[in-house]
Amino acid sequence: MTRVDVVRRTVAVGIMSLGATAVFFRLFGWAPVLARLFPVIILCCIGYALGTAGGQRVQRGLGALVGLITTVIGSLVLGAMTIANQDGEVGLGNFFSGLVEGFGIIIRSVVPAPVNAETVTAAILLSAYGTLVACLLVTTFIPASSLLPPTVIFVVGLMLSQGSAVSALPFAAVFVASVVAALALMPAAKQQNRIEDGAEFADVETAPRPGRPLRVGMVTVAAVLVAVLAAALGPLTGIGSIRTAFDPHQKDNFRPDTDLDGDDVVSLATKWQTLRREEPFDVFTVTGPNIPSAVNWAINSKFDGTAWSSLTTFDQVGEEGIPYIGPKPRFTIDGSTGFETGAALPGPWLPASYRPTNITGPLTRADPEGTVVAGDDKGADKQYTVDFRALALRSLAPLETVKAVDRPEFGTLRELPTGFPQELTFFAASVMSSGATPYQKLEALADVLSSPPYEEKVDSVENSLDNEALFNLVLTSRSGTEAQFATAFALMARSQGFPTRLVVGYSTKGKGDSRTIASTDVLVYPEVELTKVGWVPFAPGPRDLARGVPVVQRFKPPKEEKPPKETPTPTPTPTPTPTPTESEQPQKQDEGFDFAVLLVPLLLVLVIIAWPVLVVWRRGRIRKSLDVGSPDQRVVGAWSYARWASRRLGTPMTDTVSPATYAADPNTAPRLASLAALAETAMYAPEQLDAGQATASWELSEHVTADAVRRASWARKLRWWLVPARGPR
Repeated sequence: MTRVDVVRRTVAVGIMSLGATAVFFRLFGWAPVLARLFPVIILCCIGYALGTAGGQRVQRGLGALVGLITTVIGSLVLGAMTIANQDGEVGLGNFFSGLVEGFGIIIRSVVPAPVNAETVTAAILLSAYGTLVACLLVTTFIPASSLLPPTVIFVVGLMLSQGSAVSALPFAAVFVASVVAALALMPAAKQQNRIEDGAEFADVETAPRPGRPLRVGMVTVAAVLVAVLAAALGPLTGIGSIRTAFDPHQKDNFRPDTDLDGDDVVSLATKWQTLRREEPFDVFTVTGPNIPSAVNWAINSKFDGTAWSSLTTFDQVGEEGIPYIGPKPRFTIDGSTGFETGAALPGPWLPASYRPTNITGPLTRADPEGTVVAGDDKGADKQYTVDFRALALRSLAPLETVKAVDRPEFGTLRELPTGFPQELTFFAASVMSSGATPYQKLEALADVLSSPPYEEKVDSVENSLDNEALFNLVLTSRSGTEAQFATAFALMARSQGFPTRLVVGYSTKGKGDSRTIASTDVLVYPEVELTKVGWVPFAPGPRDLARGVPVVQRFKPPKEEKPPKETPTPTPTPTPTPTPTESEQPQKQDEGFDFAVLLVPLLLVLVIIAWPVLVVWRRGRIRKSLDVGSPDQRVVGAWSYARWASRRLGTPMTDTVSPATYAADPNTAPRLASLAALAETAMYAPEQLDAGQATASWELSEHVTADAVRRASWARKLRWWLVPARGPR
């Protein structure tokens, strides 16, 4: 086996692993795979090749160790330590908890897996460690066995990405092509024989090994079969399903069944606003004492270019209620409402007041966005009570200082669909330029869309939300459904850097402590997440305000009529605006970029850059300390430096041999012989050397050292460049 053979085999593994890992594009998109998964695979292969072929003998154990170290470092730097989790946190503790949670998601087979810091980290480790195992297998006497780990990566990636809108067949073709390319790099001679640690590297063998074309053909056919079968039968493997079966014992990562007989919840709301206008039906009843003017039904953050949906999973509501993310924000009041859903309420979603904090009644689940679903996937015929927090601004002044909230990397709240028209981006930029503050910019966009010549189609169920329909709504026909106006606003606001989502809810306008909500009371409106006040609704549709979209209003507490001193003040009725996510203390409000997210990778980069510089600086100090005194002393210093460097690089000069011996030996390299001759003259000859000869001796010493570096093993080279050293004694 030769060093070149090790490199070729490792490159072959890298090609196969990269081809297999590409299937994660279906789950995460392009950016995380290219910027995080691929670099760790490449680092693992480089580390293994350097460790195995860095010395004079085969060192597969050292290669595995170096590959493991590079994999761990790459996973730390590119994994959960630099991706904010759902709580917006990064760090070493989050990294390890993320591994457990990420692999837990995979083991429980919630598919398609949620896209967050935990699953990205888990995918990095799965791909990297699979690559490391393949590197070990490819340097055995059966190199083709290295095909197995990339196949596992490919199949697992297909399973986790079930339900993706991206077809699996192109990635199956990429995997087959990578296997064929890898086989072309496999050794073509007797280097395929058994490889043992500690064996010296052999010369390049040229004798062909019989039967190679047949083996290549067989492995290629096997790869094609694996790729095609995995792509075609992956969803039928039984390992996970697009809808996880109901399990009352499952506490978290529950994915409800949101199938509405072919409709999504936004399209269903549009049909209720039109077809059911003449014959509405009751969907639920809400009771006081704190009934807001509108309630949520389903919150949608993900837009794929045709429909809105949510990729979040739901956790069971326990004894402590719904965990509230972050401290209790300012500008909020607490309240409680009761709900009783009718038999006609479709889907798993349960109507709930803004930012629910607890659900009392049957088994329910909630996601971090505040959407509540029934534990058995059936929202009809349920009776429950919702405790909530709602925004209550006594003054609208805070809206003048709010900004767009920074969202974690790879979040869905800023993503635009492929091919989003540039004309709509320019339209939004032009309209929003009239506002002086972020809130005023958003208000300007909503005001333009809700004013003439824009008008709502009240008799149309055509509700296409693709790029063409939005372009036509904004720039051509200027007519559309409430959902189309809300989608256009949300996406154009995203194009200007604002995180947005779409809410389907109900207007609860009316009087009395009990109100019956009909199908025609359904609402579709956008929300924008802003600092200090959280999610803020906007009314971009021409009839949104008349329908009851809960835009921000100044909160006025009800007047008190001389209550007894010993009785507490009644809880005021909340303004039906969404809950903020900021702290009560102004100094703790997050209004800018959190530079702590970049601190760990920045420090690692600085250490990686500064450490070799430190080693070179230290070596320069040693050289400078020897290049002092008279010309004779400088020549002796150059000789001492060359001997010291050669010893550190693994080719020491014998201490008992004089410079004259090296100068007279015909096998001595010319530059070393010239330096030895000068050193012999400086140490023993009566004549004195001049400054020019001293300078020449140091030039020769540098050349001798450079030759020693080139001949040194990889371990010695790493020691030379990365380990500070003492000077010669």
